[in-house]
Amino acid sequence: MQTVIYTLNKQDVSHFIAAHIKKYPKQYWPAFALSLCFLLFGGYVIHLTHKIDLYSCFFLAVGIVYIPFVIKIAANTTYKMIQPNAESKLLLDENGVEYQSELISTSKYEWKSIKEIQQTKDVYLFWITDRMAHIVPKRIFDNECQSESFYKQAMEYYNKM
Repeated sequence: MQTVIYTLNKQDVSHFIAAHIKKYPKQYWPAFALSLCFLLFGGYVIHLTHKIDLYSCFFLAVGIVYIPFVIKIAANTTYKMIQPNAESKLLLDENGVEYQSELISTSKYEWKSIKEIQQTKDVYLFWITDRMAHIVPKRIFDNECQSESFYKQAMEYYNKM
């Protein structure tokens, strides 16, 4: 059995949102489409007027800044929903994953109900659904060896199912 105790911060949630966008880009197509519309309209204004003016710059800037803005809003909204500053505990054993929070009741998942365990540069994600994952930040481990040991143990349990 392995147990980790941690508190999530906004950066951890931002890493989750970025991983979610990479994993499920179709869920974000409206934001990408709107950003592309702003970029195309800005380019169209430049094409029609044959100059770069305030209007074209505005649409190009909005097109460029829109996606990072959407990510930041999504991260802030998600962060507020997950009860910031609440201590969380994740327990792994041969039966599955147990998640405990001081503000939310305990959730238990058998390994067969975990869709995937994903490792990014900064977090481990235990995907429960296409939109929900338990986030375990790598920063909570004292060193990379402990972090890798946690991931290796989780993958051993997961692959046994």
